[in-house]
Amino acid sequence: MNYWWVNQGRTWKHEYRGGFLWAPYENDAGKPCWHWDTMDGLKKGDHVFSYVRGKIVSVSKVKSSSYKSQKPKKFTEWYRDGRRCDVIYKLLNRPIFINEHIDDIRPLLPNVRSPLQKNGRGNQIYLVQLNQELGEYFINFFNENILFYDNAQLGETEDVEQVIPQDDGDDERRTVTVEVTRVVRDTRLSKDIKRQYGYKCQICGISINTTTEAGKYAEAAHIKPLEKMGDDKKDNIICLCPNHHTMLDYGSISINDDYTLLGEDGALHTDHRLNKDNLKYHRDHIYNNTND
Repeated sequence: MNYWWVNQGRTWKHEYRGGFLWAPYENDAGKPCWHWDTMDGLKKGDHVFSYVRGKIVSVSKVKSSSYKSQKPKKFTEWYRDGRRCDVIYKLLNRPIFINEHIDDIRPLLPNVRSPLQKNGRGNQIYLVQLNQELGEYFINFFNENILFYDNAQLGETEDVEQVIPQDDGDDERRTVTVEVTRVVRDTRLSKDIKRQYGYKCQICGISINTTTEAGKYAEAAHIKPLEKMGDDKKDNIICLCPNHHTMLDYGSISINDDYTLLGEDGALHTDHRLNKDNLKYHRDHIYNNTND
């Protein structure tokens, strides 16, 4: 696996939203530029660090080699034809501010074609390959499981296998096509909760088989959302399948203090204590707002 550095100050928003990298074939003088030609060196599985205004904000995984592509519609510079490479972006919760790490980074910078000057300022280049030492320095800031969907981008679909427990003790297996609609936070505490419940939804018991390291997939759902000042603590987190996680987030269902459900028959099966203030907040401000 190779590591790369891409400068995306002006193009970051469009490239991130579109899930791609793009560079023209020629400059205004009709000549190629080496830091655009590097697009041809990208290989499937490579990692590319996105540098935006003094900080690294994400790492992207290359989905395929670059290919000829017209200039994106929202790009206002350069010629019509260029190269595009489709990637999967993985955002950092806290960006890597280069000025905070320059003393550690400086000895690892290459002598030629470096993405950074010795003082930490970025060079005027687009895409450059990093040496293994510098790439590994940056990759350590990323959780390797920051995204579950390694083969899909937001809006795309992926086939997964569901295992549904039956009353007779047997499991029904079926393959369904799911759409990637969001990025799911996956902290160490979230992983602990999912492991505690064997990656089975605490409402329906569904387990999704995958090819990931864990072998199964479930989502850690916050009862009181973090953006509403909810705690990132165990008593505010439950293990759910993607369907029930979405229903909880959008207020289609909620949970009583005795763990019976609102909006759906059944109950939440839990072996850990939940904060009843958070349950009440969800009923009052999320569930009731959509069911008035």
